[in-house]
Amino acid sequence: MAATIESITRQIIDDPRDAAFTARGERPVFSAQSDAVITIVGQSPSLDAQRSGLCWDDRSGDTL
Repeated sequence: MAATIESITRQIIDDPRDAAFTARGERPVFSAQSDAVITIVGQSPSLDAQRSGLCWDDRSGDTL
């Protein structure tokens, strides 16, 4: 069964390793095409990216 964006988001929020972020009200910041088989991305989103909810919306995204 294919995971949906909503189910992936819920799994991230429910992961105990993300409890501190969830407690601060930070939502997962990621994107994926609906038909992607696998997507590999690496970034530690800054507060700018957290606030906008957009991947790479910060200085590291500008650099890349």
